[in-house]
Amino acid sequence: RTAVAMRFAHNQLPRVCYLRNLTRDPPPPLPGGFAPDDLVYYNGSSYSFDNGDVLIFGERGTVVGPPTLASHAEGLTVLF
Repeated sequence: RTAVAMRFAHNQLPRVCYLRNLTRDPPPPLPGGFAPDDLVYYNGSSYSFDNGDVLIFGERGTVVGPPTLASHAEGLTVLF
């Protein structure tokens, strides 16, 4: 297996990546026509969870990529 050490700006250390995981082609489009770095807003109802987490109407987030959970294959990962 041929691998390279890659340094991502947001990581402290280089990480190993196999060449089979690199491509010259851009990634496929995200669901809903969204793209990485798009600004989005939560427009659902504000809600407080028992553990203290909250959803806040109007909060702004940034699309960071495809979902990280297989059960949400048609979703997005958004950083709020």
